[in-house]
Amino acid sequence: MHIMQTNALRGILYEFGIALAEGHQILLQRIQTEVAKSQENGCLPDLVLLSVQEQLKRIDAMQDDIDQLDKRLALLVKKDQQMKTLQAIPGIGPLTATALVATATDLATFESGRQFAA
Repeated sequence: MHIMQTNALRGILYEFGIALAEGHQILLQRIQTEVAKSQENGCLPDLVLLSVQEQLKRIDAMQDDIDQLDKRLALLVKKDQQMKTLQAIPGIGPLTATALVATATDLATFESGRQFAA
């Protein structure tokens, strides 16, 4: 969701001549500088500036929520041996391990990885 927000923000700014490189982190690193430059040049109306600032606050709040959820998942994984074992598989992180344990309660019922994938 926060990627959608930054993409929308990138699109709005592009309409006013501010082209920012793709990527969530790049946008967040460069946006303040670019907006300040455009404001000095008079290219960015005050109403748009206010909207950009509100959007950035929403993006920050969403990132804070995501960080809190990540911490909760990490604590949950530490307490569950099945999740720890699943995380040893390359490409499986806390979110996937949690989802697998929640949906496939007894992995021993599958004869192979292929049967589980099916």
